[in-house]
Amino acid sequence: MSEIVREARAHAGRSGAGLREEFGTPASYASRFGRDRVARARRAAWGWTALVPVVLLLTVDRLVDGGAADLVTWIWVLLTVAVCWSVATAWRRVRREQDRPQAA
Repeated sequence: MSEIVREARAHAGRSGAGLREEFGTPASYASRFGRDRVARARRAAWGWTALVPVVLLLTVDRLVDGGAADLVTWIWVLLTVAVCWSVATAWRRVRREQDRPQAA
């Protein structure tokens, strides 16, 4: 992002025009660039990954304190499985986005 801004300022400086005259509004100029799908997918995957130790710790704590006899413990176990599934899905999405060609 900072490289794009630096290039735009350099170009406007060489042409003698202002940034708005040369490139239009910031929103219209930004719309010319595609979103980084890989970075977005990777951030989501890391977010899900960060949840794993928290959910796992709470589930293990629940199992140690209460055993496997009550419904709440089984809900925590299911939540742990769901979070782990989401982590795997998120990292598969990262791999899929890396394999897709980037839009120009």
